[in-house]
Amino acid sequence: MKKSIVFLKELNFLVLCTLMLNFAISFCRFMTMPFLIIYFSNNTNLEYQQIGIIIGLSSLSSLLFALLAGRWTDKVGAKIALPVSLIIPAVSFIGYLTTSNFYLLSIFSAVSGFSWAIYNSSNMTILAKFSNEKKEEVFGLNYWLFNLGAVLGPILGANLGAGDSQFVIYIFVITLILSSLALYFTFSRKKIEIDQSSNIDSQSFINTLGSLFSKKSIVYMLIAYFSLFYVQSQLETNVGLYLKDTFGEMGIKTFAYSLSLSAFVVLFFQPLFILLLKKRKDISVFLLGTLLTIIGTTSYLFFDTPLLLLIPILLISLGEVVYTPKLQALVANLAEDGSEATYFSLLNMSGNLAFFIGPWSGALLIQQNSSLLFGAMTLVGIMGGGSMILSYLAYKKKNTYSSNPNNFETMYENKVN
Repeated sequence: MKKSIVFLKELNFLVLCTLMLNFAISFCRFMTMPFLIIYFSNNTNLEYQQIGIIIGLSSLSSLLFALLAGRWTDKVGAKIALPVSLIIPAVSFIGYLTTSNFYLLSIFSAVSGFSWAIYNSSNMTILAKFSNEKKEEVFGLNYWLFNLGAVLGPILGANLGAGDSQFVIYIFVITLILSSLALYFTFSRKKIEIDQSSNIDSQSFINTLGSLFSKKSIVYMLIAYFSLFYVQSQLETNVGLYLKDTFGEMGIKTFAYSLSLSAFVVLFFQPLFILLLKKRKDISVFLLGTLLTIIGTTSYLFFDTPLLLLIPILLISLGEVVYTPKLQALVANLAEDGSEATYFSLLNMSGNLAFFIGPWSGALLIQQNSSLLFGAMTLVGIMGGGSMILSYLAYKKKNTYSSNPNNFETMYENKVN
């Protein structure tokens, strides 16, 4: 307990504020967003298909405009982008309460998705810039707080009547506005310099992307993100379909238990694993996490009872909490000065693309044979783990050479002499 208090006191003030903000936003989003479809159904005359389009437009907008959002954040600085990114969805949610017009609601949803893309890239930029040597702990804590909000938010939302009343939406709007104002005054009062490199305006968007894609470590990380989120997308969609079709009502309960078990593993074991694995070599942690994930996805092929089918999700979740802190620290270290938000936007795009492709591609596989789905999850899991390791090795190789460009020459001279 004392170590935790000391750790928090040692954090940069802006990092601490951002972590608190991320928890508050995660909590309120999960308190509100899962119930939006019910709210529209109860309070508008829209058809289910139209409501589905409105809900989906937010994610589609985040996917399509992520790079534009990241580029804009790099140009104006996270100091401006982060507060603005919270005001826009607040306005959009007020729009949800004042109209039932399909086209206006669609516009509000799309604009909200764009603002969340700005929010995701700008808050990650701040954490990466100011966590210094504590990146692993900071990003691990940020991930844990996000999941804590994801667990507690829906519970409070359901108890406050989310879906039936506007009360929960008003809470979210007020939280967004107050958070935006708090950030603005924090930046101004502390005179925190978080503007990006001065050469960002002189670089074209294409040159910035070219610079990022020219680095193997970043390309491998994009593949890793896509792969890991692809497996996750199957766990949240098609695995549930498989359980329902195989075991009926018991399968649906097993699916619910699986999701709860996954959340429990993250919340309970993440802080413990951060401490236990902090001094372990990154590559060994990536290997262990990948091995647990692969064993978990493969075990779906061999277990055929509802109780035993909780084991795969347990193993996959353990693998996730093993590699996530070091993975996110590596993600932060790969960010380049002046292009951090663009880089984080690329990663978010990769994850969103996986969640877009995953459900329908997995559905096609499971229609043929469930073994095809679980085999594909295993192969993609291997690809994700391998890409994590390759990204780490490319990053270390570059840093070793950059820190001592004569290193290889010296080794050669010593060998000859």
